[in-house]
This record gives sequence, C-alpha cells and structure tokens, in this order.
Amino acid sequence: MIVDPLTNAKYIKAEFLGKGGFASCFKVIKVSADKEIYACKVISKESLKPFNRKEKLELEITLQKELNHKNIVKLEHFFEDNNNVYILLEFCPH
Repeated sequence: MIVDPLTNAKYIKAEFLGKGGFASCFKVIKVSADKEIYACKVISKESLKPFNRKEKLELEITLQKELNHKNIVKLEHFFEDNNNVYILLEFCPH
C-alpha cells in the first residue's frame, strides 16, 4: 500500500511494469469508488543522493507537468514520503 501523506489517498501496488536507471515502475490502483489506475514511478530517496540526481528529478517533474499532448504520457500527481518519491503517470496498457 502506498499512501500520499498530504491527501491521505491510498494506492494498491499491482503488477511490476519495469525498472529504469534509478526508479521502479508499478501499476497502482487508487483505493476509491472509481478505482483509478496509474503507472507509478517509485524513486528511492537514497538513489537521489549522488550528485545532481535530485535536481534532475525536479526538472523532470516540472517539465512533464507542463506537457499536454495525446502522444505523451501525462503526469497526474506526485508526492513523497520519508523513503521515496512517487510519480503517478497516465497508465498506458499497451
């Protein structure tokens, strides 16, 4: 279970979708009446300690929030807890 500490929204981790340079991606389902589905990038705060990684992540979030195009995955929401940063993205099943 993943919990957004600011909104108290809860997400159930479903299947593992993949792993990148310093993030793992999971399908998550919001615990709500409409059960929204997202792709969730989970970035360990430990992985952000090497030089410049935190700034690169902040830039990625800033840029992706501004993008709105049918061929670009949409950033829906992001939050962090004590251990990780979570980026909720539009889920593209295919």
